[in-house]
Amino acid sequence: MKTIMTLLFFTCFSLVTESGEPSFGEAEKINDDWKFYKGDPKEASSPGFDDSRWRTLDLPHDWSVEGPYSPSLASATGYLPGGIERWPSRGFTSGLIDLAGYKKPRAFFRESLWSERPMIYSGTFRKTRSPRYSAIDAPPLWNYQEGDSVTVVCYTNCEQARLFLNGREVGNVKSRDDNSGTISWNVANAPGKLETVGYAGGKESLRHTLGTSSRPHAIKAVPVKNFISFNNGTALVNIFIVDENGKPVYLSDNEITCTTIGPVKLLGLEVSDPTDMGNYSDNRQRVFEGKITAYIQASGDKGTATVRFTSPWLESAEITLAVE
Repeated sequence: MKTIMTLLFFTCFSLVTESGEPSFGEAEKINDDWKFYKGDPKEASSPGFDDSRWRTLDLPHDWSVEGPYSPSLASATGYLPGGIERWPSRGFTSGLIDLAGYKKPRAFFRESLWSERPMIYSGTFRKTRSPRYSAIDAPPLWNYQEGDSVTVVCYTNCEQARLFLNGREVGNVKSRDDNSGTISWNVANAPGKLETVGYAGGKESLRHTLGTSSRPHAIKAVPVKNFISFNNGTALVNIFIVDENGKPVYLSDNEITCTTIGPVKLLGLEVSDPTDMGNYSDNRQRVFEGKITAYIQASGDKGTATVRFTSPWLESAEITLAVE
């Protein structure tokens, strides 16, 4: 099995280097006759090893699913030991932006370290969260059970920061920790407005606000630009799920349907979820973390195009694009 993969790799590599042009080589089916045994049998690397009692399986396979279920085991695969993080996956998740181009929390963390322009961001997670999750990945969420112990993490290049919940101070003034590069407080959750205020020279410089959202109410569509070239021009439309007060609903996963009228077509919908293996050229997708991005392309004619986004039980959204 290893020999097959090695030969395939060198075949593809030689196609690239000999021709001088990129090539994907030829497709090779490698999903046949894979064997699995959980353990460390002696002499398994020997060519003559008898694996007839090993179980045949299909790829992809995560060995952690063979382990016992236990609430004490908090891994990337749920309550199972170890395993491959978020598998299957469409790509690595260690970058600063997600698959749709949205900034991840860690992008704001890096900005707090590198930027000279004053900035502040706050994110949260339950205090009992597994330590495998990094404090630089705190999502902008303030929807927990009332009374939950929540860690609030602040990324800022301000000299100091203070935390307020519904106008009341719940986190005293702190400077950035030299080791973590962040500021954090542990507070009891209560619905409302969570504000992190940054200070420079003892005076307020700027603040970041998180709010408790209610149930999904409407779709909000925001085009990056309202016009595109008729010659294959492309428009990006950011779509958010909001509550009745217009607050983003981070935990929503509503299914969105996109329809177009006029000289445009839908290229695809990107939900940013690396574990979603669905068809992204389809006109129907579920949002991820309350948002999704639509890619709209001109079909070759000039005119005015309408793009509509709908979802059951939600107020729809509609935008107009000038195709010039």
